[in-house]
Amino acid sequence: MSAPILYSLCRSRPRNAHVPLIAHAPEPGKTSSGPCEGDDLARSDGCATMPRPRRRREHNTLLEQDRMIPYGEPGPLTEMERFVFDSVGYLIIPDALSQDETAAAREACDRVHEGLPTDQWRQLGATFEREPALERIVDHPSILPKARALFGDKFILQSSWATVVPPGFTGGGIHQDGSSAFEFRNLATPTPLVQLRTGFVLTDQSAPGAGNMVLLPGSHNTGHPLPSGATIMDFPTAHMVTASPGAALMFHQGVYHCGSGNTRDYPRHMFHTIYAPPWLNHTDRMTTSPGFLERTTPMRRALMGAWTHDTESFHMSPLPFDD
Repeated sequence: MSAPILYSLCRSRPRNAHVPLIAHAPEPGKTSSGPCEGDDLARSDGCATMPRPRRRREHNTLLEQDRMIPYGEPGPLTEMERFVFDSVGYLIIPDALSQDETAAAREACDRVHEGLPTDQWRQLGATFEREPALERIVDHPSILPKARALFGDKFILQSSWATVVPPGFTGGGIHQDGSSAFEFRNLATPTPLVQLRTGFVLTDQSAPGAGNMVLLPGSHNTGHPLPSGATIMDFPTAHMVTASPGAALMFHQGVYHCGSGNTRDYPRHMFHTIYAPPWLNHTDRMTTSPGFLERTTPMRRALMGAWTHDTESFHMSPLPFDD
């Protein structure tokens, strides 16, 4: 088998009873109901030297690498972004958060994980209820208009996760996200979009070895199961995402993916938002904090599924967008 191509995104593109749940890393091959984080690629070299695409000397580097990266812009979903998202299954959005927003979110994640074991992979649900910096991300303008373009005016924040990957974590296998109770890929082929998942990068992942995500582009469109016993290194199209703090990875829950090992001396932090139709149960919380619902904004209250109207399907009025 030829060496796999793990396309790196290191190149920077020019730019002018209410109890939050703790989820555990999924076993290899299992579906994750959390944000995709538990399966990190184990490599003896810590992914420090990833295989590079084999190029003929005359090939243009820009055409071969940079233009393969499915970049997007913060804000509304463009026609090109929609086509690329449907084809590839994800978008990388640099500068989705400002430097101040990123720093505040990172500090918030440090607080919510404080006092818990530092050598364990972990994701904590519904942390936005007690951390204003994370609350501001659940309807962030860099992503919310894209969710509206994909779902229409009726969708919810089905879950959110503050995820930490400790130094030395090696991880597991490839999986799709969704529900362990029912595989969304069994609904139809291609797998329909049920969860729009966005991971906001809060620590440096601009090079391999930082717990980076690895995805199989376009794999949400296949009706074939994974080859038996395959690891991420067996796929010639595997794509390692590298990104700076403040970037966002927005992806279809059906894209097969895993994480990569963290060989850094610091934990990797991400905050995930998962949008879904209003009929999908929450997975990060049993109910939303009444105190949070009382003090938050109308849009965020609506995203919790608490914006009700008896005459609407699922007792839900359209989200209160300004237009």
